[in-house]
Amino acid sequence: MSVDALSGYGLGLFNPTDTYAASVGHTGGNFGYVSSAGCLLDEGAVIVVLSDVAFDDIGGMARPLVEAVIAD
Repeated sequence: MSVDALSGYGLGLFNPTDTYAASVGHTGGNFGYVSSAGCLLDEGAVIVVLSDVAFDDIGGMARPLVEAVIAD
């Protein structure tokens, strides 16, 4: 995978969990929906969050799910 070293973005993938977990994924949205998908590399799990209500912090909605998986 090619990754731009300055932005951490390559082939549309980045770490949607910021610094609290090792993951690769993507977030997105448009008028009326938001989404986030991330593969937790060390745990071998995938977290997907979909909402039909647009808001700014989809990562905040996914974080409790990610933390539950990495806590085990």
